[in-house]
Amino acid sequence: MNTYFKILLLAEKCIKNEVLANVMKNKLKNKIHYVHEEKELRRYQYECNLILMVDLSSLSTKLIEKIMPYQCGFNKSWRIILFNVGEKVDVELITHWKNCCGIFCTDISSTIMIDAIKKINDGEIWLPRSVMSELVTNYRAQSKPIEKEIIATTLKLTQREEDILKLLVSGDSNAKMADSLFVSESTIKTHLYNTFKKIEVKNRREARAWAERRFM
Repeated sequence: MNTYFKILLLAEKCIKNEVLANVMKNKLKNKIHYVHEEKELRRYQYECNLILMVDLSSLSTKLIEKIMPYQCGFNKSWRIILFNVGEKVDVELITHWKNCCGIFCTDISSTIMIDAIKKINDGEIWLPRSVMSELVTNYRAQSKPIEKEIIATTLKLTQREEDILKLLVSGDSNAKMADSLFVSESTIKTHLYNTFKKIEVKNRREARAWAERRFM
């Protein structure tokens, strides 16, 4: 007998998301709960068998930054879906969002989305082909003996985080970094937030000084 996970739709209030919630209620056997704020999410913190759908398009960067560290307290049985992701999908979203089982781009149809949610409910993973391809490429590269900088290994910085720190030293803005790395500006902000936390700095100036000492 199938277990139908409760679905939390974490998104801003708007007609588009309300329509999505109604479509999900009509097409899925799962219970759907539409939440908009961090305090609403906390009510479900200790529940099991739950799918959290996070709207990366409508949610503010401030709210996303609050949720990122908070997700460590989520029950391990939770499955996370990131939706309304831009065309330039950063594979490191998988590492930043624990238990990420699905990434839905903005152009996904409602029919395919419903099918994907059903598969994720049953334990499968649903990712764009570009992400799957990059994951396979990275896995193959890591299977070879590659020397890495000791400092990066110690702090567990990802290659993308190292790249962003080096661009930061060059004085690039978030927008310019996004163009250089072919990702969205919001993704750059997420990387900066996680990198600042890892290297224990409070702002861009401190991060730039840190990177200059290590990489230059």
